[in-house]
Amino acid sequence: MTHPLTQYRDRHGLTLETFGQRIGLSKVSVWRIENGQQDLKPRLAKVVSHETGIPLWELRPDIWDAPPRNGKAA
Repeated sequence: MTHPLTQYRDRHGLTLETFGQRIGLSKVSVWRIENGQQDLKPRLAKVVSHETGIPLWELRPDIWDAPPRNGKAA
């Protein structure tokens, strides 16, 4: 499964370097995050979510749960 950051970059024609500059990371760090070699820290996940519109639960599903589909708590 392709990482949400990779999908976002591809849709917007952004290189690793360009996207990294937007969020304050090196292109190597972005590559590592996209390839599962480095976790996106919670604080940075919030920055990325704000910058990209990607929901937090897609960036770090191990931390944030997706909202219920029917809008009601389980």
